[in-house]
Amino acid sequence: MKNKGTAASWRGLAAAGQGAGAFAVHMQRFAAIVLHAGTQSGRGLRRHLAVRCYLEGLRTPAFMLQGLGRVYRKILSREAAAVIERQRIVFKTVEDTLGEFDAWHTLHLRAQAAWQAPAEVQAWFHDNRMHAAGRIAAALQILKLAPEDSEHGAARDVPGLANMRAELTDLAWPAPRKDRMKVAQFLAQELREIEVRFESGALNLRDLEGGLHELRRRLRWPSVYAAALNGLVVIGPQRAAAPGLSHYLTAAVTASRHAHLAHHQRVAQPLTINYAYWMALSWLIQELGRIKDQRQWTATLQAAFRGSGARAAKPLAKMLGSDYNTAAAATRTATSAVERLVLKERVLGCIADELERQI
Repeated sequence: MKNKGTAASWRGLAAAGQGAGAFAVHMQRFAAIVLHAGTQSGRGLRRHLAVRCYLEGLRTPAFMLQGLGRVYRKILSREAAAVIERQRIVFKTVEDTLGEFDAWHTLHLRAQAAWQAPAEVQAWFHDNRMHAAGRIAAALQILKLAPEDSEHGAARDVPGLANMRAELTDLAWPAPRKDRMKVAQFLAQELREIEVRFESGALNLRDLEGGLHELRRRLRWPSVYAAALNGLVVIGPQRAAAPGLSHYLTAAVTASRHAHLAHHQRVAQPLTINYAYWMALSWLIQELGRIKDQRQWTATLQAAFRGSGARAAKPLAKMLGSDYNTAAAATRTATSAVERLVLKERVLGCIADELERQI
């Protein structure tokens, strides 16, 4: 039986404002995944609640809620922003643990299938994966985001989310027109800051974590914001594409769910972004992700051989194949891609210009 009180509470949050409605959508998705995972059982990895949450996609709503927190902590009043920031840290904590598990899980799967790494290396990756799963479980328990046992059957709500929902419902949310204007200003400023930061040389792409990965994270956030805002930001028609960017509209990009934004009929006047600019940005995020993965996989496999004591039967480059990359090659490829799209084509600046024209 559906919990009518819980459903009414979600409706109350959704009705509190445009931004509140976006929080409600992703919080409900977060709750649905956790509650469903709590009712399931399994063997092997799936016997762990944390792993079931990961496999059912909990990282996505955690990312969306963290993104909304980053937006609305800058838009709302100081008092409301403090509430938003506190909640953002909660979802960041969960997403970080899920991301760590994802990295080790991916490495373990590739070590088994693609790389055919020694058993000792596979076991080393598995051990790290299970330590990461333990950190997911601990975060869910400590932050009260795990389903509570109920005397009346399956849990119907997540205690931590219930508290957050009540806090958000009580905040003073801006009217849709003001919300739209402030979101546009925030997004434009974020895009310009990334452009300036790269142009100034503050991000050294030779540095895997502090340079390459940091730049990709910064570029990825605007796409997370746009998706999290639940229809407030949409992509314009393909026929309005900007000239000179067709090279970046690859099948891998245009078919990716991350490159598309949902329309919502309740949003009367969404912010529109040029199709080609958005796809080019999506291509850049995807390309930097590919390069970053290659560098991380290469470095981590080296660490796995050292940590496990295993001996490589063949050179690392041969074992990894197309997953292998050197620091020098990765830096050259990444720098070339960013210089073309950020500095020459000014994709970030053009999107920012477009947003500011709609204020």
